[in-house]
Amino acid sequence: MEELQYQYRQAIQSEKNMYYFTCPIIQFNLNIVTDSANALQFVSVADGVVHGYFDCNINRLTNKVHNLSIIRFGDTDIFRPDLFHLFYKLFMEYNFNYITWNVVVGNPAEALYDYIVDKYGGRIIGTFEQDVMLPNGKLYDLKFYEFSRNSFVKGLEKGINAFNYRK
Repeated sequence: MEELQYQYRQAIQSEKNMYYFTCPIIQFNLNIVTDSANALQFVSVADGVVHGYFDCNINRLTNKVHNLSIIRFGDTDIFRPDLFHLFYKLFMEYNFNYITWNVVVGNPAEALYDYIVDKYGGRIIGTFEQDVMLPNGKLYDLKFYEFSRNSFVKGLEKGINAFNYRK
Protein backbone atom coordinates (compact mmCIF):
# COMPACT_ATOMS: atom_id res chain seq x y z
CA MET A 1 0.00 0.00 0.00
CA GLU A 2 2.80 2.42 0.88
CA GLU A 3 4.60 1.70 -2.39
CA LEU A 4 1.40 2.33 -4.38
CA GLN A 5 0.81 5.67 -2.65
CA TYR A 6 4.48 6.65 -3.13
CA GLN A 7 4.46 5.78 -6.85
CA TYR A 8 1.18 7.63 -7.28
CA ARG A 9 2.50 10.80 -5.61
CA GLN A 10 5.64 10.65 -7.76
CA ALA A 11 3.59 10.18 -10.94
CA ILE A 12 1.15 13.03 -10.34
CA GLN A 13 4.05 15.46 -10.02
CA SER A 14 5.23 14.60 -13.53
CA GLU A 15 4.09 16.90 -16.33
CA LYS A 16 3.42 13.88 -18.56
CA ASN A 17 0.62 12.88 -16.16
CA MET A 18 -1.02 16.31 -16.12
CA TYR A 19 -3.97 14.84 -18.01
CA TYR A 20 -4.78 12.40 -15.21
CA PHE A 21 -6.85 14.90 -13.23
CA THR A 22 -9.96 16.27 -14.88
CA CYS A 23 -10.39 19.04 -12.35
CA PRO A 24 -8.05 21.70 -10.98
CA ILE A 25 -7.83 20.00 -7.57
CA ILE A 26 -5.03 17.49 -7.06
CA GLN A 27 -5.71 14.45 -4.91
CA PHE A 28 -2.39 13.56 -3.25
CA ASN A 29 -3.37 10.08 -2.06
CA LEU A 30 -5.45 7.39 -3.68
CA ASN A 31 -8.66 6.64 -1.82
CA ILE A 32 -8.75 2.90 -1.33
CA VAL A 33 -12.30 1.59 -1.11
CA THR A 34 -13.22 -1.09 1.40
CA ASP A 35 -15.65 -3.05 -0.77
CA SER A 36 -16.69 -3.58 -4.38
CA ALA A 37 -20.24 -2.27 -4.12
CA ASN A 38 -19.65 0.78 -6.35
CA ALA A 39 -16.03 0.61 -7.48
CA LEU A 40 -13.21 -1.74 -8.41
CA GLN A 41 -9.49 -1.05 -8.00
CA PHE A 42 -6.49 -2.88 -9.46
CA VAL A 43 -2.73 -2.44 -9.26
CA SER A 44 -0.21 -3.41 -11.95
CA VAL A 45 2.68 -5.20 -10.22
CA ALA A 46 5.58 -7.24 -11.64
CA ASP A 47 8.55 -8.58 -9.72
CA GLY A 48 7.42 -6.64 -6.66
CA VAL A 49 7.44 -3.31 -8.53
CA VAL A 50 4.25 -1.23 -8.80
CA HIS A 51 3.80 -0.18 -12.45
CA GLY A 52 0.34 1.34 -12.51
CA TYR A 53 -3.10 1.75 -11.05
CA PHE A 54 -6.60 1.27 -12.42
CA ASP A 55 -9.97 2.01 -10.89
CA CYS A 56 -13.53 2.37 -12.09
CA ASN A 57 -17.03 3.01 -10.90
CA ILE A 58 -19.54 0.24 -11.42
CA ASN A 59 -23.30 0.05 -11.64
CA ARG A 60 -24.37 -3.47 -10.78
CA LEU A 61 -28.03 -2.74 -11.68
CA THR A 62 -27.16 -1.89 -15.30
CA ASN A 63 -24.04 -4.10 -15.43
CA LYS A 64 -21.91 -1.20 -16.67
CA VAL A 65 -18.49 0.20 -15.83
CA HIS A 66 -17.79 3.90 -16.07
CA ASN A 67 -15.16 6.48 -15.14
CA LEU A 68 -12.07 4.39 -15.75
CA SER A 69 -9.06 5.93 -14.07
CA ILE A 70 -5.75 4.70 -15.45
CA ILE A 71 -2.25 5.86 -14.55
CA ARG A 72 1.13 4.36 -15.43
CA PHE A 73 4.11 4.82 -13.14
CA GLY A 74 7.25 5.31 -15.21
CA ASP A 75 7.96 3.88 -18.64
CA THR A 76 7.30 0.16 -18.68
CA ASP A 77 6.03 -2.41 -21.14
CA ILE A 78 4.46 -4.40 -18.27
CA PHE A 79 1.65 -1.88 -18.06
CA ARG A 80 0.33 -2.42 -21.60
CA PRO A 81 -0.65 -6.10 -21.15
CA ASP A 82 -2.14 -5.18 -17.79
CA LEU A 83 -4.42 -2.68 -19.53
CA PHE A 84 -5.67 -5.51 -21.75
CA HIS A 85 -6.11 -7.68 -18.64
CA LEU A 86 -8.18 -4.92 -17.06
CA PHE A 87 -10.65 -5.13 -19.94
CA TYR A 88 -10.50 -8.93 -19.78
CA LYS A 89 -11.28 -8.96 -16.04
CA LEU A 90 -14.13 -6.49 -16.35
CA PHE A 91 -15.77 -8.31 -19.27
CA MET A 92 -14.89 -11.96 -18.75
CA GLU A 93 -14.48 -12.37 -14.98
CA TYR A 94 -16.86 -9.73 -13.63
CA ASN A 95 -19.23 -10.10 -16.62
CA PHE A 96 -19.93 -6.42 -17.17
CA ASN A 97 -21.61 -5.61 -20.50
CA TYR A 98 -20.31 -2.10 -21.22
CA ILE A 99 -17.41 0.11 -20.30
CA THR A 100 -17.53 3.84 -20.88
CA TRP A 101 -14.66 6.18 -20.17
CA ASN A 102 -13.11 9.43 -21.29
CA VAL A 103 -9.76 10.99 -21.99
CA VAL A 104 -8.57 14.57 -22.08
CA VAL A 105 -7.84 15.40 -25.73
CA GLY A 106 -4.07 15.71 -26.07
CA ASN A 107 -3.30 13.01 -23.51
CA PRO A 108 -0.71 10.64 -25.02
CA ALA A 109 -3.02 7.73 -24.07
CA GLU A 110 -5.69 9.07 -26.45
CA ALA A 111 -4.06 7.38 -29.46
CA LEU A 112 -3.97 4.03 -27.61
CA TYR A 113 -7.65 4.30 -26.64
CA ASP A 114 -8.60 5.23 -30.22
CA TYR A 115 -6.68 2.20 -31.45
CA ILE A 116 -8.24 -0.17 -28.90
CA VAL A 117 -11.82 0.80 -29.70
CA ASP A 118 -11.09 0.70 -33.45
CA LYS A 119 -9.54 -2.78 -33.23
CA TYR A 120 -12.25 -4.24 -31.00
CA GLY A 121 -15.29 -2.51 -32.44
CA GLY A 122 -15.77 -0.05 -29.62
CA ARG A 123 -16.66 3.48 -30.50
CA ILE A 124 -15.90 7.08 -29.83
CA ILE A 125 -19.14 8.55 -28.52
CA GLY A 126 -18.11 12.16 -29.00
CA THR A 127 -16.07 15.05 -27.72
CA PHE A 128 -17.20 17.77 -25.35
CA GLU A 129 -15.36 21.01 -26.03
CA GLN A 130 -13.73 22.98 -23.22
CA ASP A 131 -15.25 20.52 -20.72
CA VAL A 132 -12.57 20.04 -18.05
CA MET A 133 -10.09 22.25 -16.27
CA LEU A 134 -6.77 20.65 -15.43
CA PRO A 135 -4.56 21.68 -12.51
CA ASN A 136 -2.75 24.11 -14.85
CA GLY A 137 -5.96 26.20 -14.95
CA LYS A 138 -6.60 25.62 -18.69
CA LEU A 139 -9.76 24.16 -20.22
CA TYR A 140 -9.49 21.05 -22.40
CA ASP A 141 -11.79 18.96 -24.59
CA LEU A 142 -12.95 15.59 -23.26
CA LYS A 143 -13.43 12.59 -25.57
CA PHE A 144 -15.81 9.78 -24.56
CA TYR A 145 -15.58 6.07 -25.45
CA GLU A 146 -17.85 3.05 -25.23
CA PHE A 147 -16.79 -0.57 -25.40
CA SER A 148 -19.08 -3.60 -25.26
CA ARG A 149 -18.47 -7.10 -24.00
CA ASN A 150 -19.70 -8.48 -27.35
CA SER A 151 -17.03 -6.53 -29.23
CA PHE A 152 -14.34 -7.69 -26.82
CA VAL A 153 -15.39 -11.35 -27.16
CA LYS A 154 -15.29 -11.06 -30.96
CA GLY A 155 -11.71 -9.79 -30.65
CA LEU A 156 -10.80 -12.75 -28.45
CA GLU A 157 -12.32 -15.10 -31.02
CA LYS A 158 -10.02 -13.55 -33.64
CA GLY A 159 -7.05 -14.47 -31.44
CA ILE A 160 -6.34 -11.02 -30.03
CA ASN A 161 -4.68 -11.17 -26.61
CA ALA A 162 -2.59 -9.12 -24.18
CA PHE A 163 0.57 -9.53 -26.24
CA ASN A 164 -0.70 -8.83 -29.76
CA TYR A 165 -3.58 -6.36 -29.38
CA ARG A 166 -1.29 -3.41 -30.22
CA LYS A 167 0.07 -4.95 -33.43
